[in-house]
Amino acid sequence: MLVIGFAGGRIQAVPANLILVKNISVIGVVWGAQAERDPVLISRNLAELLRWWEAGRLNPLIARVFPLVEAGAAMNALLSRQHAGKIVLET
Repeated sequence: MLVIGFAGGRIQAVPANLILVKNISVIGVVWGAQAERDPVLISRNLAELLRWWEAGRLNPLIARVFPLVEAGAAMNALLSRQHAGKIVLET
């Protein structure tokens, strides 16, 4: 189980019995701190993610697409936290 961050609301707790019974590991990641500690690693990981994107291996959930001229509305949609998925701007 990899915990990366929370957009809002209550931070979820992982019950210790679940970790034991499911034989899983729990890791928390603070992206900014990791980027400061090892920027080369972060760059390599980002390059690999971009290669996966280009190869069609990543399929992010897109909640809504806005034309670039509606960037303000897109930002409001993002800040409202009422969309599950990515808010996309198109040119």
